[in-house]
Amino acid sequence: MALTYFEFGTLAAWEVFAEAKVDVAILEVGLGGRLDAVNVYDADVAIVTTVDLDHTDWLGNSRESIGFEKAGIFRAGKSALCADPEPPLSLLDHAEALGSDLRLTGREFGAELLEDQKKWQWWCCFGEEGIRRQFDLPAMPGSAQLRNAAVALAGLQCLHDRLPVTLAAIEQGLRETLLLGRFQILRQRPLIIVDVAHNPQAVRELAANFDRLQVGGRTHAIVGMLADKDAGAALMPLKGQIDVWHLATLQGWRGAPAERLAGIVSDLGLGGEVLLYPSPQKAMQAVQGSAAESDRILAFGSFYTVSGVMEVLGYGR
Repeated sequence: MALTYFEFGTLAAWEVFAEAKVDVAILEVGLGGRLDAVNVYDADVAIVTTVDLDHTDWLGNSRESIGFEKAGIFRAGKSALCADPEPPLSLLDHAEALGSDLRLTGREFGAELLEDQKKWQWWCCFGEEGIRRQFDLPAMPGSAQLRNAAVALAGLQCLHDRLPVTLAAIEQGLRETLLLGRFQILRQRPLIIVDVAHNPQAVRELAANFDRLQVGGRTHAIVGMLADKDAGAALMPLKGQIDVWHLATLQGWRGAPAERLAGIVSDLGLGGEVLLYPSPQKAMQAVQGSAAESDRILAFGSFYTVSGVMEVLGYGR
């Protein structure tokens, strides 16, 4: 049986890491976890950030089936962390069956936003050890980023004896870490925000963050999605929040036609005017010509959607 291109790349990365004698390698295990090529690495700490419906054709159509697949990255006797506030039973059971040292958000570690809304507190209690530290809010906004920061710090704490990291370095990391397309504000007037959210959990988080940024004008949504995503469940959290839906077809065989997205908006009664475009670029160009300075514009649904919008706005040139 021949190896795939990705499997060859994974093996090549292993060789590069070994030759460079790296102190730390942080690896993303893709497509569910258990059967991904990157899972051949024997990790000292394994982290599951969230469990939600995505890649259901491969992983199953329930959080329980997906939770089992994600728990496949855990190892016997090694630290296993989960930042999902409601971890499925399948994940908990698999960690126990493996004999992993499972630590959960809200139980062994967590994050709390302080009253001034400018700082947050991280806490963890591993064994008899209890730690509380206050930090400025991360550069990336939203409650999900607090959970991500909390589980990252918990992972560092698991490795503290072997990999001590200074408090100054942690503060710098929280202050400077940014990822393109994660609730990224591109402009203020009109307010333009892009987010690669494409599954129900991510869009729920997006909707909550977006709702906090009220403006006096109308709200436009530029949406393009891949055909294998549950578009209905992903769009539902924004019901009643959008004045104009600018629905775009993503190019290639995986792209969902804009007409299909329009049918979903109508069937679910999401409200708002619906306009169709052959690409996210065309949608953004149209919105630029019609939006007032007091409006807000949200582009989401896929990396391809965000990339197309940012291209029109001159990013990456």
